[in-house]
Amino acid sequence: LSGPAACAPCHELTWPGADTPIYDTVGEWQASAWAAAGVRCQDCHMPPRAGPATATRFAAVADHRFAADPERALSILVSLDGDDVQRGQPWPVRLSLQNTGAGHAVPTGSPFKRWRLRAVLLDAEDAPLTEPFTHDLAREVEDAPPWRTTADTRVPAGGQVDLETSFTVSQRRHAGPGTLEIALLRVVDGAEPTVLTTRRIPVEIR
Repeated sequence: LSGPAACAPCHELTWPGADTPIYDTVGEWQASAWAAAGVRCQDCHMPPRAGPATATRFAAVADHRFAADPERALSILVSLDGDDVQRGQPWPVRLSLQNTGAGHAVPTGSPFKRWRLRAVLLDAEDAPLTEPFTHDLAREVEDAPPWRTTADTRVPAGGQVDLETSFTVSQRRHAGPGTLEIALLRVVDGAEPTVLTTRRIPVEIR
């Protein structure tokens, strides 16, 4: 139970004729530097907790009830030319998504879920000043068996995705304080997105 073979029955699933397993978390870990360094799935996902090891004594036992921490898995680096946003002029925003803490792709597991990066400029009342920029981290598959992969925009273990966009605030908008809000959302087919983490950077609209 201390090795990846214990994890594979639930986290590794293939389909006859598919190009890659539908769930390939264990395979992604096996190809990563984490596996090469001897870091097991259990080291991150089954941390020890105090519990009854026998009927007469307590000891540390592995616990699968870990709390997922998106900020540990994915680092979001933001590069700006400055915090002054000139109305009527494009304001560039550069983003780097780095998988700095997961020994598998981010996100991993089911291809029917994705993580969505969303960036938007807000005014002092948190109303949008522009249309949001979004980028999905996902593995797209065909709609029917054998579920072949059609696209993969996830961040592999140790990998990085660089993105660039720009926002143009209308000159009809009022000058004043604003916010660049960068949110990471979890999107599952058929359900409302849930916010994983949010970062807010103050800017000045001029």
